[in-house]
Amino acid sequence: YTIYMLTKKPALEDYVTKNLRAIVLSASSGQKIAETRDAIIKEFEDGGKTEAKFEELAKYYSQDSEAHENGGLYKNQGKGELAVEELTDWLFSADRKAGDYTSVSNGKTGTEEIIYIVYYTGEGMIKWQRDADNALVQEAYEAEYTKLEATHKVETSLKNAYKIPAQAGLE
Repeated sequence: YTIYMLTKKPALEDYVTKNLRAIVLSASSGQKIAETRDAIIKEFEDGGKTEAKFEELAKYYSQDSEAHENGGLYKNQGKGELAVEELTDWLFSADRKAGDYTSVSNGKTGTEEIIYIVYYTGEGMIKWQRDADNALVQEAYEAEYTKLEATHKVETSLKNAYKIPAQAGLE
């Protein structure tokens, strides 16, 4: 008998990813974040509901540390990659248009609650193109890292790490 092995090629995900800005509020310190959300949305609406205003508010209010650098920008988000399913449904809705905004909770209570205020900026890359791009970037990074690691050897010694400073001769 001849056995033929069929290989299944991974399907290319052929849909457009989405770009958004987000302000993340966490109740981890025990504060009520619904009031903060309402105040931020009011400030956004009073400020003209522009992407620039949302970016400014994300840099100031978001508890996501990256937002302070990039204004809460998340590019090329795919289906199922966001923290809250309700947010994915909203983002990938057929009637979504640039400039739309909403807020969504992670559904938890107390100090585990997280609220996401999001602003839709527009479409991103095709999902399979984003995946290919990410794979190429990762491959290039790993190649450069390997070269750097070979060129700049670092050796560490923990021989005296557990001695008090006087015993290690550091005084």
